Amino acid sequence: MNVWTLRVFILVISLAVVATSAGPADAQVPVTLQAAVSSALSQHPSVAVARQALAVAQANLAEARAGRNIQLALVAGTSYGNSSDTTTVGPTATSSSVKVSASLELLNLQARYQIRQAEAAVSSAEASLAQARQSAALTAAQAYFSVLRAQAVVATRQAAVAQAEAQVRQAEAQVRAGIAARADVLQAQAARAAAQVDLIAARNQVETSFTGLRASMGLRLTDSVSVAAPAAPPVL
Repeated sequence: MNVWTLRVFILVISLAVVATSAGPADAQVPVTLQAAVSSALSQHPSVAVARQALAVAQANLAEARAGRNIQLALVAGTSYGNSSDTTTVGPTATSSSVKVSASLELLNLQARYQIRQAEAAVSSAEASLAQARQSAALTAAQAYFSVLRAQAVVATRQAAVAQAEAQVRQAEAQVRAGIAARADVLQAQAARAAAQVDLIAARNQVETSFTGLRASMGLRLTDSVSVAAPAAPPVL
């Protein structure tokens, strides 16, 4: 993990607790880092799948415990029935009692084993959910900063195009004044064309970054999203 990813990860962890209490980001409001993480935690498919798996595991555990309670009730009822039965004596009664006790003990062991299995499944599902939440939050944060970086590149490319256009105008003026050759204009125009190509590529990268942000937030690809720059740190 490089330094940039580590910083993002630490920031995501600090936001995760706050973000879980917030709702999904409004598509009409610029998305903040916290809103991106919140949306990922509440709407990303991987988190939803892990959350559903945990719910199923918890339901299975409740069912196993309920079965255990039924077994305890059967044991108690059988013990009471055996203790109140005073008319049947002899080897046949003793053998029957032993068989019943052995059967109930086997059922009891089976119920306890099922509970342990269900508890292990719940623990595994909880760990999977935590991992899914962590991964979704980190991915959303990285996608958010990717959009900001792409937008910053666009701003730089726009400035480069503006500068190239100014150089074209300057070269044309110098040609009209007779102090520059026509080749200078052609060279300036070529530089402007290259700057314009770079600007188009940068704008395409912004769209690609927004696509990644939507996916990381669990939004539809057609949802309108804009980003808000992170708040400046307080001046000490």
